[in-house]
Amino acid sequence: MEHGALATADQRERAVALGIPVTIQVPLLHDAAGIQEVYWGRERVNRLFPVRQWIDAGALVTAGSDFPVGPFGSLFSLWAMATRETVVGVRGLEHAITVAEGIALHTKAAVKMLGEEGSRGMLAMGLLADLNVWRDDPYEVGNKADSRLEKTLYSIVGGQVRNAPGM
Repeated sequence: MEHGALATADQRERAVALGIPVTIQVPLLHDAAGIQEVYWGRERVNRLFPVRQWIDAGALVTAGSDFPVGPFGSLFSLWAMATRETVVGVRGLEHAITVAEGIALHTKAAVKMLGEEGSRGMLAMGLLADLNVWRDDPYEVGNKADSRLEKTLYSIVGGQVRNAPGM
């Protein structure tokens, strides 16, 4: 299921029972909350992307940025899921998750959804070492207001350095 943004408890329960995985892009909430409140109202915007509830319901949940619609970068996604901060303030704080849970959604859960658990998703002997390198500790992302602006310094995919400065 793409986004799972406004799924009710009954819809979440049904999706889990059917084994439907959910991929979410919380940075969209950050960027669009102001205009969404104009047309949908604050109460509905507060309900967007109920990540905590999807996880608690037992869903296979993955996360992303929805680039190029939203800003590129998993650190922004971690920050948005942990803080629920938007351009108009915090919305739906009861849906927030920890940074550790967010990292798992971007790594272990993503490869599980793709059926690639045996080859990637964590740093371990024999697995592909696909990873991002940031200037700061990603576990501190919820404590720093400027974390959403942090760019990935390097990405290593299939043993090749990507997004490196000067490349």
